[in-house]
Amino acid sequence: MTVKELSQLSYLRKEIHRLTTQISEMKQKGKVTYELEVLLKKRLNECQEELFRLEQYIETVDDSRIRQIMTLRYEQGMSWVQVAQRMGGGASESCARMAVTRFLNKEK
Repeated sequence: MTVKELSQLSYLRKEIHRLTTQISEMKQKGKVTYELEVLLKKRLNECQEELFRLEQYIETVDDSRIRQIMTLRYEQGMSWVQVAQRMGGGASESCARMAVTRFLNKEK
């Protein structure tokens, strides 16, 4: 897993919401063709699968501290400063960021 992949979590959620809304609105207005609906639903399914894969990865992390940091940062979309404050213990945002980076590098 990489930081780049994990960083996609919040964007995937937004894209899923946008696609769901777009499909619904187009259907209501009668402005969707079968081909377009198939393409949008395919993209929606791909986003949902990737979101599930990333969330599942975080849930399988054995280290509670790292799992909490990842959840706050990537699932809840907090800044590194907010993550450090939430984790407490006087750790800075760079400590939280480096902990995740070291963990991911060790996983390779």
